[in-house]
Amino acid sequence: MRARLIAIGERMPTWVAEGFAEYRKRLSHDLPLDLVELKPGARGKGRDDARAIQDVLEGKPTAFRDVALLNAAAAIVVAGKAKDLKAGFELAVHSVDSGEAEGRLDRLIVVSNDG
Repeated sequence: MRARLIAIGERMPTWVAEGFAEYRKRLSHDLPLDLVELKPGARGKGRDDARAIQDVLEGKPTAFRDVALLNAAAAIVVAGKAKDLKAGFELAVHSVDSGEAEGRLDRLIVVSNDG
């Protein structure tokens, strides 16, 4: 299991490279980390972003999925539901792959639209 840190731009400022090196050093035992640099125009808009979210929830292997799972892993650790990022990442993967995350999003949409 690996995670990717996504950075927009082809040449990262020094502080990004230094920050990534620090994260890699701290997380390497629990969660191997790669740096992925996207060209500035690679971001989507509107429907593209909605499709990217749907792809994450459908389990398609994308950089967006990696980011969502790593963010979820951190939130799970902060909430006290996992002891470290690796365990949090495994819980996040289960939530997405089992359909639980999509079900909760569907409920949130219903509640949001009801008022």
